Amino acid sequence: MIPVPAPGIPGVHGLTTLVASVVVVAALYLGREVLIPITLAVLLSFLVAPIVHVLRSWHLGRIPAVLVTMILLLGVLAGLGAVIGTQVAGLVQNIPQERAALVHKVETLRTMTVGNLGRLVKGAGDELKRDTLARPKKQTAAPAQPPPLRVRVVHRPISGTQLARRIVLPTLGPLALVFLVFTVAGFVLVYQDDLRDRLIRLFGSHDLHRTTTALDDAAHRLSRYFLAKFLINLGSGVVVGVGLAVIGVPGAILWGVVTMLARFVPYIGSVIAAVPPALLAAAIAPGWSMVIWTLVLFIVTEAIAGQVVEPMAYGHSTGLSPISVLVAAIFWSFIWGPIGLLLSTPLTLCGVVLGQHFKRLEFFAVIFGNQPALTAVESFYQRALAGDPDDVADQAEIVLRDRLLGEYYDEVVLPALRFAAADADRGVLYPGQIERVEATIHELMTVLDERDEIAAMLHRVDFASPSVLCFAGRGRLDELAASLLTQLLRWRGIGARVVSFDAVSRSQIAALDTTGIEVGAICTLDAGTAPSSLRYLVRRVHGAMPGASLAVGFWTTSEDYERYARFQAAIDAEWFPTSLRDAVGIVMEFLGRSEEDAPEATIDPAPVTPETGRS
Repeated sequence: MIPVPAPGIPGVHGLTTLVASVVVVAALYLGREVLIPITLAVLLSFLVAPIVHVLRSWHLGRIPAVLVTMILLLGVLAGLGAVIGTQVAGLVQNIPQERAALVHKVETLRTMTVGNLGRLVKGAGDELKRDTLARPKKQTAAPAQPPPLRVRVVHRPISGTQLARRIVLPTLGPLALVFLVFTVAGFVLVYQDDLRDRLIRLFGSHDLHRTTTALDDAAHRLSRYFLAKFLINLGSGVVVGVGLAVIGVPGAILWGVVTMLARFVPYIGSVIAAVPPALLAAAIAPGWSMVIWTLVLFIVTEAIAGQVVEPMAYGHSTGLSPISVLVAAIFWSFIWGPIGLLLSTPLTLCGVVLGQHFKRLEFFAVIFGNQPALTAVESFYQRALAGDPDDVADQAEIVLRDRLLGEYYDEVVLPALRFAAADADRGVLYPGQIERVEATIHELMTVLDERDEIAAMLHRVDFASPSVLCFAGRGRLDELAASLLTQLLRWRGIGARVVSFDAVSRSQIAALDTTGIEVGAICTLDAGTAPSSLRYLVRRVHGAMPGASLAVGFWTTSEDYERYARFQAAIDAEWFPTSLRDAVGIVMEFLGRSEEDAPEATIDPAPVTPETGRS
C-alpha cells in the first residue's frame, strides 16, 4: 500500500503570516484617517509624475516643476468645483418643478406594470373595509376635546457664529484633506530619489541592480496605468457631458464629472453614473425620448471606452483577475468606505505589480493577478492526477494552435510525467492516481489521433511492418514516454511500435519480432535510478536486432544532462537524444526522410465556444 502523508500542522512561518495579515488589516481600518490622505497623495504622485517629467525635460528644476504642476492642478480643481457648485445650485432650485413630472411618470410606469395587481389589492381592501364598517359598534361617550391652540412660528435671526458653523465648518474637512493630499504628493515628488533609496534598503539592498530595476519598472508601469486610466475616464466624462448638453439634460458638466469619478468603481461605476441623469431626464421631459437618448449615450460611451480604448491603451486587462477586482472592491469599501471603493483597483494593482518583482509580496501577484496560478506543466499534472482527460484535451488543442505536437510533449507532457514518476518513487501518490495519469495521457493521444486531418494521414502509414521499435525502460511511466515517441513518429508517417520492458526481459526477448526493424529507441525518464538495468537492457536489445541502430533517450531536465553524461560512455548506443523532437529528427535522418518529405502533421482545432468550452 502506498503510504499517504499525514496532514501537516501549520508551522511558525504560517502562523506568523496569519498574525501579520490580521495586524495589517486592523491597522488599515483603525488608521484610515491617516492612511487615506497618504494613499491618495501617493497615487496622485503617480498620476502627475509624467507631467513633472515633461517640465523637467524643459530644463526646469525638480522643485519648480512640482510647484507648477501642483498649482495647475489646484487651479483646474478650483475652476471645476466652482462650475459644479453653480450647477448643483441650479438643480436644487428646479427640484420642486420637476418633482411633479417625475411622480407622474413613475405613476404611469406603475400602472403599466403592476397596476392590475394594485387594483386587485385595493378592491380586496375596500371589501374588507365595508365588512368592518357593517359590523355594529359599541357606542362610547366621546371625551370633550379642548379647543385647538393657535401656534405661530417665529424664526430667530441666524448669528454669524451659527452661519459659520453651518456653512464654513462642513467645508473645512474636505479642504484640509485636499491640502494635505497635495502637500504630501508634492513632497513625494520632490524626494522621489530618497524614498526610492529607502525602499531599496528595505526590500533588497543585497541586490541593488535587481531591486532598482524592479522599483523603476513598477513606478513606470503604475504611473502609465494611472495616467491612461485618468485620461480615459476624463474623455468619457467629457463625451457624456457634451452629449447630455446636446440632449438637453440640465447639469451636464456635473454628470460628466460624476461619470469620470464613477468609472474608477469596477463593473458598476458607469451604471451608478447613468442613474441620476436618466431620472432627471424623465422628470423634465414630457415623453421618454430624452431618457432613451441618455441611456444610449452612456451605453455607447462605456462600450467604446471599455472595449476599444482601454485595450489599446494598456492591454486587454489591468493585470487583475475579474474575481480579484470584485473582492478588492468589497474589501477596500469595508475598510475605507466610498474612498476605498474608488481606490480598490489602483491599490490592488499596486500590490500585484510589486508582487511580480519582490518575493516577499509574491502572494499579491498569485492571488490577485490574472496570470495562471499554475504553470502549464503543473496544470497538466494536476488535471492528470484528477483524471480529467477532457480538460487536458481542451488545453492541448488550444496550445497546439500555435505550437507543434513535439514541442508540446517535450515542454509540457514529459515534465509532468517526471513529476508523476518522482512522486511515485517517493510514495506520495494516493492509490489509483498513477493509473489516472496513464489513462489521461492515453485518452489525450487517442483524441489527437482521431482528428480528421491526422486520421487521414495515419491511414496511409503501414503499421503492420514498422521500421522503428520504441523500447520502454524499467520505470513505471517509461512505457508511456515510449508511446509519445511512437505517436510523434507516426505523425511523421514512420511506422513505429511500442515494446514494453517485460517483452525484452531475458525470458521473453527471444520471442521479439524484429523483422524489418532499422532503428531501436530506448525511452527512460530517469536513467540515474537504475543505470545497471539500463546497460543490460541495451545489451539485450543489441542482441535481438544486431543490424539495427540504437538510440537511448534520457527524457530528463537540462540540469541532469551532466549527471547522466557518464552513463553514455558505458552504454553501447549510436545516439543519445535529449528530447522527443531530437529523437524524431535522428530517426528521420537515419531513415533518409527529410522535413519536406515527412513534415510533422499539425492540427487546426476549431474555435472553442464559450457555451460548451469544447470545439
